Amino acid sequence: MKIFVFALMLLNLTTAYCAGVLDNPVNVQEIDLKNIDDIMISYSSEKVTLIKNDSDSLVIKEYMSEDDRNYYTKIINSGNRLSIEAGRRPVSSLFKARIEIYIPVSDKNFTIKTSSGSIEGNDEYTASSVNMESSSGSISVNSIIAKTVNFKASSGSIRCREVNGNISVHVSSGRIIIGSINGNISAEASSGSIELKLINGAADVKTSSGSIDCTFTENAGDISIMSSSGGVSLKLPMNFAFNFSSRTSSGRLQTPFSNKLFSPVSDRDSVQGVINGGSTFENQNLKNITIKTTSGSIRINWNS
Repeated sequence: MKIFVFALMLLNLTTAYCAGVLDNPVNVQEIDLKNIDDIMISYSSEKVTLIKNDSDSLVIKEYMSEDDRNYYTKIINSGNRLSIEAGRRPVSSLFKARIEIYIPVSDKNFTIKTSSGSIEGNDEYTASSVNMESSSGSISVNSIIAKTVNFKASSGSIRCREVNGNISVHVSSGRIIIGSINGNISAEASSGSIELKLINGAADVKTSSGSIDCTFTENAGDISIMSSSGGVSLKLPMNFAFNFSSRTSSGRLQTPFSNKLFSPVSDRDSVQGVINGGSTFENQNLKNITIKTTSGSIRINWNS
């Protein structure tokens, strides 16, 4: 009994110690980005929190349960390229760490990677390009303004409230949820659903196993949707003019413009039509919507 009580007290003290240390940074680095174009940030299992910085510098704050200089981040400046890498990590499973990265508004190229930690941020981030990758962890950010944005997660969900710029998203196992897209999007999920709202641009969306739910605005471009196993749901502006083509091997097609569709004699599994744009199929002045499903229904509605 005494051994049990002692062990419990030791556990409580260790937990309290770790929590206390993680409330205060053990290492703070402020980096001038004046002559830097590319920033590469790489961590392992730590949670990475992104915070908008009002100054022109990049700030790294590391919170650790053990304060050892060998564990501090490694900063390598090579010409116009800056590399920030996690320091050495102890074998002990009691070691805990989390990272805060204060990112300034800039025209730089940012790459942020984690092996098994999440990437999170509640602010608006502005850069020339943004690349975020997690091998086994989720990515969840609020708003990004950049020419190009790339999200990639091997095992974890990807969420972003708003993207201003062209975006590419890929997950092997997890959901993709983007709230608003002012640009073109390419999204692919090997195993997981895709939900995209308020798309102001072209879209190329694919899933191997999962549903697709997209809402488009009147500024949408060409739309290509492919689902091997999962239903497809689209919402379109009522005045949107487009060439429509769909094919489903096993599933129903529901649209508000079924009276304008026909099936080619050579392929009874597909339907075509011109919606709000005359009577000639493949009108060159119209946007193109192409949808293919192997096993899943297709449902299209007008935006209310």
